[in-house]
Amino acid sequence: MIAKARRDEIVKILSSKKSVSSSELSKLFDVTEETIRRDLNILSAQGEIIRTHGGATQKDESDPAFNARIREMHSEKERIGKFAASMVKERDAIFIDAGTTTLMLARNIKDSIEAVVITNSKYAIDELTSKNRITTICTGGILRKKSMSFIGKAAEQTIKSYNFNKVFLSARAISVKNGVMDSYEPEANINRLAVTSAYEVIILADSTKLEKLALEKVCSTSEISTIITDTGADKAIVSEFENLGIKVYIV
Repeated sequence: MIAKARRDEIVKILSSKKSVSSSELSKLFDVTEETIRRDLNILSAQGEIIRTHGGATQKDESDPAFNARIREMHSEKERIGKFAASMVKERDAIFIDAGTTTLMLARNIKDSIEAVVITNSKYAIDELTSKNRITTICTGGILRKKSMSFIGKAAEQTIKSYNFNKVFLSARAISVKNGVMDSYEPEANINRLAVTSAYEVIILADSTKLEKLALEKVCSTSEISTIITDTGADKAIVSEFENLGIKVYIV
């Protein structure tokens, strides 16, 4: 069976069965568990399933917005996330927000790295459970099902308790004049607090987010250390950020 047909069958299985393990699928299709894990990672990235430790569950139909966003600029987000993951160093304490691009970061952190990750993203937590040397701390709080993010006073209090070597934020919009922006106030509040406790603020933003506007300001450009974007970024805009002393990586 070719890979595409196998992945289609996995989606069908999950449409009738709430969850399934990698070992079950490995036996069913007579392929290695590593092959199944690759299939599940691809299906998760496409928004077809929800990846869990050891397998997968049905797609959460209450979250169509997140699933749609993760498919937008998918290859660019994947490259950005992989590059950002290479910036996580031994014994780092980092924060990862609940964005689609930062989810790719969580997915690509090396298993060999020993680090502490604090996050308000349920999806990121699911990705990190299989990484044995990563200590994962969930902020707790109110679960916002639309983005599977934890928000509210409990989440905010957790953020206030930590200091971070690096804070990795996605962005609904970022501009030279207005800085980093989000469209939902409770999630913007979480990210604002993370920035105040950060030694280094790293923004993961595909080129469609540059010089755009969103409702809630997260931080100013003076608080940004690094931007990681893709090859579609306008060179003039990149130069403006660099002129402010921000390191810009194009991947």
